Amino acid sequence: MKAESQFFDMSAVDINQLHQAKGWQQKYKLLLRWGKLIQPDCAIRIDDFKLNACEANTWVKCTKLLENSDPILTIRFDSESSVVKGLGILILYHCHEKSFEAVRDFDLDGLMTDLQLTSHLSPSRVNGFLSLWTAVKSFCKHH
Repeated sequence: MKAESQFFDMSAVDINQLHQAKGWQQKYKLLLRWGKLIQPDCAIRIDDFKLNACEANTWVKCTKLLENSDPILTIRFDSESSVVKGLGILILYHCHEKSFEAVRDFDLDGLMTDLQLTSHLSPSRVNGFLSLWTAVKSFCKHH
């Protein structure tokens, strides 16, 4: 079973670029560029998928697919914030079409610390991004 399309090509994302970026400005520009890869997804822009903890309107839809009887997570998300979209790419890169166990084991806090992202983001952007992550983890916990 193939996951619903997010309307972008994940091969355009190289996480190593973020690790190798020199300084916050390069990282920020890269996040904005990645954010542009996420096309508006009107199908999920409904109240059922809207996150309440975000300053910018943000929506996420998680789906459980069964592949060889093991659950696989698919994620669709959209946001009015290009930065939140760019940050969301980090979640998609590490969690989309992965096992629920791999998602539960993913250390987003460690990645954010390693990339030195939280020290440069506004509290509202961090909250928006973390609410997206919380929604993904909660889905995996309850399904």
